Amino acid sequence: MAHDSDPRLLALHAVRIKGFADDATVARRFGLDRAEVTEHLLDFEAYGFVRRSEFLDLSGWGVTDRGRTANEAQLRDELEETGAGPAVRAAYDRFLAHNERLLRACTGWQLRPQPGDPYAVNDHSDWAWDERFEASLRRVDEGDLSGVDKPREDSCHTVWMELHEDLIASLGESRG
Repeated sequence: MAHDSDPRLLALHAVRIKGFADDATVARRFGLDRAEVTEHLLDFEAYGFVRRSEFLDLSGWGVTDRGRTANEAQLRDELEETGAGPAVRAAYDRFLAHNERLLRACTGWQLRPQPGDPYAVNDHSDWAWDERFEASLRRVDEGDLSGVDKPREDSCHTVWMELHEDLIASLGESRG
């Protein structure tokens, strides 16, 4: 049977897994009402769970250490309530088996070693080099190179990082 998570849990969790997000992005992450999300974020700010900041032309929310702790408690309680802990643990174990491989693939996509510069940024002008990743790059095949690793979009890399953060938060693990 499906379980509907508390919108407060989802709003705080969305900030955590996104890392930095505005109200609309937080609401979209789990299909929540934007006005309700804004209220939750303001409450979370008062509790010290999130902090609003600005960088260049961006503004948004980031989770604090106190917010991480609160979110982990919410997730732990939900896993206990639903009995989903063993399934999430099994998913995390399967994830870890593939994590290093994907990270190497993303690094290989982002970098294009050149003589004298093994860490040169890939400018994506060499299609043969980029073609190595075609199995996971449907958007690239359609001409959208952002589908691989563009930040703040649902690129392969972003979705993978958010899944990783979701799993470790749910299980109270760390990236180390």
